[in-house]
Amino acid sequence: MIVTLVPKLSEHMNSSDRAGCFNGRNNCFEEHVCKCSKTNVHDIVVINVGGQIFQTKRSTLQRYPETLLGSEEIEDFYMPETKEYFFDRNRSAFEPILYYY
Repeated sequence: MIVTLVPKLSEHMNSSDRAGCFNGRNNCFEEHVCKCSKTNVHDIVVINVGGQIFQTKRSTLQRYPETLLGSEEIEDFYMPETKEYFFDRNRSAFEPILYYY
């Protein structure tokens, strides 16, 4: 199961914006900044906690730079093979932690 805590783009756009941005695709997270959302694909962080995948914006985590997730220390947990941060921790306890951010 993948838990995404990033607001849906469609919630913040009118119908003409959606039509121009999505062009029939499921999303606009490609290798560029989406003209509609100003969200860069490289700003999305994938965090694997005990096998459960979470996604959020890097800027969200950086709001609390004194924490593990918000500091450069998070890079110690990056897995280049899967392009995600991996934590061998209790997955059910992590969602409230991420919600705090």
